[in-house]
Amino acid sequence: MDKSWINMPRNTCQYMDKLNKFLDFVFANNSVEGKIIFPCPKCNLKKWQTREATHEHLILHPFLKGYTF
Repeated sequence: MDKSWINMPRNTCQYMDKLNKFLDFVFANNSVEGKIIFPCPKCNLKKWQTREATHEHLILHPFLKGYTF
């Protein structure tokens, strides 16, 4: 999956579109009981969160540097 968009400004339509597609893929393929461990630097890949919480965090905070999962 292309992740070149993760460093785009988070307030753009393109970022939002790519983020939603990313979350569609991740939650369809890797969720456990509707939650994932997500790439937010604030949570440091340690918390399980819902799609809504993940979406909010990834708008407010950038992806972890070097995120390649």
